[in-house]
This record gives sequence, structure tokens and C-alpha cells, in this order.
Amino acid sequence: AAVAPNATLQVGFRLERGGVWLTEPRAPGDTLGLSAYHTSMLQSDAARTRAYRLGIERAVQQLRNQGGPDVQVRVMDIGAGTGFLSACAARAGAWEVLAVERTPGVAALAASLLKSNGLLREEAADGSAGTGGSVAVCNCMSTELAGRPGEAPRPDLIVSEIFGTDPLSESVLPVLQRASEDFAPTGGGAVAMLPCRCRLWGALARAPAAWMAMSADASNCGA
Repeated sequence: AAVAPNATLQVGFRLERGGVWLTEPRAPGDTLGLSAYHTSMLQSDAARTRAYRLGIERAVQQLRNQGGPDVQVRVMDIGAGTGFLSACAARAGAWEVLAVERTPGVAALAASLLKSNGLLREEAADGSAGTGGSVAVCNCMSTELAGRPGEAPRPDLIVSEIFGTDPLSESVLPVLQRASEDFAPTGGGAVAMLPCRCRLWGALARAPAAWMAMSADASNCGA
């Protein structure tokens, strides 16, 4: 059923073997505003979420294989949204996951959903080491973390899903370029990223009415 953009939903998620993120009713205390945009991703895009889950599992396992059985793999999830990729990384065996989400309401939702799945690391009141799961949520931008090494240990893997309908519309290239520089390994080389490339297809189209409308908009702006 269609969901009004400003509706308040009672939702939760379960990670299952098929990689599908399912919504389920939650207690009223766990409800937060969730846009129809996020709802559609939670409910409908099983192919994308499964591909991300499998890719993260492989990447974490490769890093563990390279470092030996005692290696502690750290993952940073940039633009974490509701926390799905962070949850996948935690379930894949990452020792520490930092979910970075700049929108306060969405970051709070991610913390709620991760907590309901036993994956959230909750900080102790006295500032000592957190307890619970392996995922911490940071309501901030990734560009703010470079100067806060105690809060953001250098990751071994950066995951992200900050693509819009236009894959370049959410500043994905400058954001990930900055992250690759800020969190490059101290010994040289590059931090692992997933995804690490994007393929675009284009097709010629003839749309005179759309072209005229765009031209008129540009003229009105003084372009």
C-alpha cells in the first residue's frame, strides 16, 4: 500500500538468509518518522540488498583471511541511512562498525533498528568501553571524523550506498574521494571500498518538449 510521505510508521527489520530486509510491527516506543523513500527501499529492493550483503560478507572475509584469524576488521558505513549495510557488516564478522548518518531522525532510527537486532554498541554512562553489539551510530558527516581518531578508528573497509536515481547526484565521488584520503592506511596504499566502481549506461533520446522546458528554465535564470 502507498505510504504518505509524512506518515509515522511502526517498523523493524530482520536479517534473513535470503538477504531480504523485512518490515514488521514495532512497539509504539520504537516508532520514528520514516519517509516513503526509505520504506520502499526496505520493502522492495531485495536484489540490491542481497548483492550488498553478499559483497560485504566477501570483503570482510577477505580482510580476515589476509590478516590472520585474530585480525579485527573495522568497517565504516558512510550515509548509513537505516543501518542495513552496518548490520550486514556486523553479521559478517566485522569487529567494529561505525554507521555514519548526518540526518538526526534517520540516525536515531538506525540506532533503534540495530538495537532491536542486538547489534548496537551502547556507550557506558561513565565513558568507558561500550557494551552490546559491534555497531556504533554517529550522527555526523564523514568529513567531520578525520580529526577525531578516538571516535573514528581508521577503517579497513568503507561501505556506502549514497546513490540517487542519478548515481552521481548525492556527491558520491567527492565524498568517497575525501574518505579515501582521510582514512588511507598509515602504511600506504588505499582503504578498501565497496562498491569500488560504478558503471553507467546512456542512450540517445529525442524529447523536444522537455528540451524546450529546460531551455526556458535556463533563460529565466539568466543562463
